[in-house]
Amino acid sequence: MPRIADIAPRARRAIVVVVACALARPARADGDRLVLGSHDPALASALSVAVSPRGLSVVELPEPLARAADVADARREAAVHDAVGVVWLCDDDAGAHALCFCDGAGRLSVKPISVTSPLAPPDAAALALSVKMMLGPPPAPRAPPPVIAPTIVQPPLAPLADVEARPAPPALAVEVGAGARVAPRATPRLGIEGVLALEALDRALGLGLGMTAGPSFEGGYGRALDDLTFSFVARGQRGLGPLVWQLDLGPSAHLVSADAGAAERRTEISLDARVGAVWRFGRALLGLRAGGFYVPTAETGAIPLSGAGTIPLTLPRWNAQALLTFGLTFPALSAN
Repeated sequence: MPRIADIAPRARRAIVVVVACALARPARADGDRLVLGSHDPALASALSVAVSPRGLSVVELPEPLARAADVADARREAAVHDAVGVVWLCDDDAGAHALCFCDGAGRLSVKPISVTSPLAPPDAAALALSVKMMLGPPPAPRAPPPVIAPTIVQPPLAPLADVEARPAPPALAVEVGAGARVAPRATPRLGIEGVLALEALDRALGLGLGMTAGPSFEGGYGRALDDLTFSFVARGQRGLGPLVWQLDLGPSAHLVSADAGAAERRTEISLDARVGAVWRFGRALLGLRAGGFYVPTAETGAIPLSGAGTIPLTLPRWNAQALLTFGLTFPALSAN
């Protein structure tokens, strides 16, 4: 029985190919290898540079191919290595030098050449370009898998009655206040006020009534007076952060009377203006308002005595006052 070492090189290569084919996995159409069947360093290097942009790597066979008639072995090597093709320097049937290329489908291309191995780098680069042309255009990239947008489950919306769209001004506010009037001396003031915001204007405007009481001083003679004031309030308001800023404008009627023993009473009309800032916490609110009022009918300077010999009652023309207020808010009134 002959030893394996005595078997001819071609027979030994055939045994290796048969065993490899039995163990190889099925070939894929998208192989990423190019098999080189000739031992030529310059050609191997040039092929690696030429096919690397296509994502291919070059694999050299341990047993070289020499003739164009070795195409059967080339087809088996392509299947074993899952290759796009096999290239080798060969001799054609007439004995002339050629470049043989067997693609993944088993088709053989033979191109005559005038150079032999070992190749010079320029010759190797030219042959590598020929192989690149034989491979044809690169396959079209696979379309990326469709992106499936995640399904977002929206939580159920809370009832509108339970959601406050923004820190809006109160719909209805009732406040009590304590402060001081300065005209020209400081005197204490107490008051109560209610303002209803208009929903049609998104609560940016409110209308209300107020009443304050306390002493005052006469404009001409500095006599102490009692001043009971009824006010009509037009309030512009806007929520900014935790505060609601407000501007109040409107007229007031002052019921003025003198100290005990005076029979005269008088009503003065004033034009009021004040600014305020209110902090809301829950249904309660705490605010500060400051401003003043102007009395167009006030008598100033030397005030003549009346026919009965009494000094006529009059408020100072300009008056300033400030109030610290505390109140409660109520939800908007129902349309029903």
